[in-house]
Amino acid sequence: VLKEVKKKYPKCKIVVGGPEPKYTSEWCKEHPEVDAVLAYYGEETMRKLLVDDDLNIPGVVTKDFNNASEAEYADPKMIPSPYLNGFFDSLLKGNNQKVRAIFEGNRGCPYTCSFCDIGHKKYTKIQMFETEKCLKELNEPKSLHFFTSQINKSFTNSKKITLIEVLWQIILERSEERRVG
Repeated sequence: VLKEVKKKYPKCKIVVGGPEPKYTSEWCKEHPEVDAVLAYYGEETMRKLLVDDDLNIPGVVTKDFNNASEAEYADPKMIPSPYLNGFFDSLLKGNNQKVRAIFEGNRGCPYTCSFCDIGHKKYTKIQMFETEKCLKELNEPKSLHFFTSQINKSFTNSKKITLIEVLWQIILERSEERRVG
């Protein structure tokens, strides 16, 4: 799809992120349709990119440079909830099928397992989302349209026990509709 977009709109900047692309200039050279990769959690980097329209900022990797190690994290309190802010409304309108979703109550993990997509030392800082916001997300009627394929990689904060209990209760209640990975 990205190759076709670049072919049809050659001036369009294509920016990707997430755990799939490698945060290396070599990866960008192997995928010439991609102008940049946002490394690690990219909300803050994307915000800066949209404001500055300059790829040479912290957290961006291109075929010419690699600023991945300088990536900044957004404060979890500043990240809007797509479950609560209406972002998913048009996606769900008229859709009777379940949609794959990821639920996050925290980010990061103190371990650096080599097999995990967050095994890099950059992810060892634990960031907690507000419990009340998470509970609202889980109890949002729109969440019935989703099955949870992935939840927090690690629950490492004992203050989150209420969230964990509610999450498992919801999963058990909707067990035929959801799976946990």
